[in-house]
Amino acid sequence: MANTTLYNPSLCRILFPSSSGHDPLPKILSFSSNLSLNSLNLDMEAPKHKNNTVIVKATVTNSDEIDTSLSPRVNSLKPSKTVAISDQATALVQAGVPVIRLAAGEPDFDTPTIISEAGINAIREGFTRYTPNAGTLELRQAICHKLKEENGISYTPDQIVVTNGAKE
Repeated sequence: MANTTLYNPSLCRILFPSSSGHDPLPKILSFSSNLSLNSLNLDMEAPKHKNNTVIVKATVTNSDEIDTSLSPRVNSLKPSKTVAISDQATALVQAGVPVIRLAAGEPDFDTPTIISEAGINAIREGFTRYTPNAGTLELRQAICHKLKEENGISYTPDQIVVTNGAKE
């Protein structure tokens, strides 16, 4: 019987915090790939290590299979047009055709060094949380300034929205 291991380091840290901040033993749940609806036995060992690692093992005692089919409504979903166009572009590139990819908003060039450094510095300075939905006030003010100075048009920060995409 093949075994599958599921590991979620975030869950480990929440349930069994490590004093060192490192992930506990990378094994939370092991189970047979032949899962049963009728019986799933869990055996849990108490934490035995300084970093509060816990091993949880699940064993299956019946060979009935779990129904993993999706809802019939899933069949009514249409594939993403963006993904389809990206797949076409990939096929063209593999055929040797030069392609500028515009479908998914993925640039075809490396991130400029000045932007990479700004991102690294922001992380080092602790800017690692989600921003307000419209973007930070400082960024929206900077955009207003740029638009006025370089484009001759005036907006207020409450007229500017900075977001990550149109699909979300």
